Amino acid sequence: MGGSQVTYGYEREDVPRKEGETRPWRHIALKPDEDLVCEVYPGVDTIKKSFLRSVEKFAHEDFLGKREVTGTKIQVNPRTKKEEEVKTYGEYKWKNYKEVYDYCDSLAKKIYHQELHSVVEEEDKEMRLIGIFGKNSMEWAITDLACALGDISVVTLYDTLGSDSTRYIVDQCQLKTIFITRDKIKCLLQLARDGKIDSVKNLVILDEHTEEDAKECDEVGISVFEIYELIEQGREIKMKLPDPYRDSIYTICYTSGTTGDPKGVKLSNINVICPGAGLIKIDVGLYQTDVHISYLPLAHVLERVVYVTLLGRGAKIGFYQGDILKLKEDLAELKPTIFVSVPRLFNRFYDGMMSKVNALTGVKKKLAQLAISRKTSRLKSSGTPTHMLYDKLVFNKFKEAIGGNVRLMVTGSAPISKDVINFLKIAFCCPFYEGYGQTETAAGSCLTFSEDGEAGHVGGVLPHNELKLIDIPEMDYLTTDVDEDGNPMPRGEICFKGHSNFAGYFKQPEKTRDTVDEDGWIHTGDIGAILPNGALKIIDRKKNIFKLAQGEYIAPEKLENQYNKIPIVKQLFIYGDSLQSELVAIIVPDDDEVRKEAEQRDMDTSDIDEFYKSTEWLDLAKEKFNESKKEAGFSGMEIPKKFFFTREEFTIEGNLLTPTMKVKRNEAKIKYLNEIKEMYGGAKLQGEE
Repeated sequence: MGGSQVTYGYEREDVPRKEGETRPWRHIALKPDEDLVCEVYPGVDTIKKSFLRSVEKFAHEDFLGKREVTGTKIQVNPRTKKEEEVKTYGEYKWKNYKEVYDYCDSLAKKIYHQELHSVVEEEDKEMRLIGIFGKNSMEWAITDLACALGDISVVTLYDTLGSDSTRYIVDQCQLKTIFITRDKIKCLLQLARDGKIDSVKNLVILDEHTEEDAKECDEVGISVFEIYELIEQGREIKMKLPDPYRDSIYTICYTSGTTGDPKGVKLSNINVICPGAGLIKIDVGLYQTDVHISYLPLAHVLERVVYVTLLGRGAKIGFYQGDILKLKEDLAELKPTIFVSVPRLFNRFYDGMMSKVNALTGVKKKLAQLAISRKTSRLKSSGTPTHMLYDKLVFNKFKEAIGGNVRLMVTGSAPISKDVINFLKIAFCCPFYEGYGQTETAAGSCLTFSEDGEAGHVGGVLPHNELKLIDIPEMDYLTTDVDEDGNPMPRGEICFKGHSNFAGYFKQPEKTRDTVDEDGWIHTGDIGAILPNGALKIIDRKKNIFKLAQGEYIAPEKLENQYNKIPIVKQLFIYGDSLQSELVAIIVPDDDEVRKEAEQRDMDTSDIDEFYKSTEWLDLAKEKFNESKKEAGFSGMEIPKKFFFTREEFTIEGNLLTPTMKVKRNEAKIKYLNEIKEMYGGAKLQGEE
């Protein structure tokens, strides 16, 4: 079955329709009266039970692997362009399921015996918390699973939150102990020296540390331990660990705040288990023989759900060496069968492969172009990504870039271009799934079918949850909408309900109520359209927050409030597209302020319109924006990279301003669509065919 013949889901006729809403939609594999899926195996409703089942069934099978350090060498750092000494790595060394369990059991007992965990009150319940701060590693996973064995909730911290958000999380959770890699010690020490955190008493090092590290920690009253020391000590402790239950909080994953502090998303055991149950229900094809490379941050929910799901199948998980620039080396050594990534990396693959194709000449180029054309046509007609002849002649070389053994690929966390995903399917010669979800829905809410030859949507709702849309009349998105042929195509805010719905925001019940309605539906803030075959297409964002291609959320109004302080800027509209990795801006300059600034620099503004076309003006504008960015402490992705200048002011009469003088974002996008597309090099924007 290919193209539009693929059916993803259906609207439940057995449920009354509410005004301004669709009925709930279900996956085609789930009957209307059937319970939503939540368990892969009967009675296995916690990560502990899943782990114990795998230990019993696959005790001596390889589970966690890492590359051993074999020595050091001198090489030029591509970022700094300076020579430095770096480690060299050999082959992967593995710990089997029984060995990993023994480590985890001992570590959990040591955490309890030494009272390393924090105990906090949350909604009239006691929670035990441990923090993990570092890159993916075998030791990261051992810590996480140790906590799962003892009903301890793991609080994850990751780099992009910044020091202020790290301080906020540590303080809100009152973390007593943080399991940490050496490269993150400096950040916590600085916060401790500045008096910004006072709950942290212990750091457990996941990799290695020096005597100087221990001394600096001791100076601020923090004790330092090594993880394997604690594991050895735990082997002597005799005690029964408490058992988690299905609704016990497995982890708190913080979302990157855009208009304020980050929010701690509480995910229970069943929340994280049931997306895997949904995948098994529709037979995606996950096996004990599978090998996965873990490099997407375990602090994010996508990688966490993947590794919990594969744990339950008895698969192997190998960790990258910690440097994304050396991922290709790790792939060549590990040869994974499953590859999960995000559009930012897949876009790099696409650019690299297309540049190689374009660099070909003569017969080789004609063969590559013919192979791409024939396989693309076959993909759209039958959904088949392979071809016996062309794969051997052209595409197997591309497969080698990811180890040569990958048989299944998944992308998520941000939208990906239709053209990119279609090319990657034929280039890597294997099923390629696109997923959609949020941290609040434990990542996996929708997924495409491998046999679907049509890209540009995120597939159907998975069988562990249901989907509905709600009207947004102020944006002209209605659940009664039809397509150009008059067929029903409901549009509205995407809402989910099911076993993956999170347990609430940590210590923020009012924000939980803003996200989850009284009937238990999560309101995502994303706007979607349900296609005739039941597939969901993401077309817009309800709130003035959007996600760039690398998965980072941007709050444009916050940026506009800052950049509007620049004297040469009279009015400003910042736009970002989910298929692009950078921001662009429409700017109305303040002529008088521009002339003042130009005079100080001996620039000629006698013909102001011509001046606005000059590189001198562009350089001046970029300089001022960079100064304002630094003043506000914004990240590099929070500054526009391209500008369009217009002397036509935004007005209420022109329908670009509200009565309260705020920019009407939809109308501004429509008015300047051509200019926006030109700044993006003519690329398609999200929602375009």
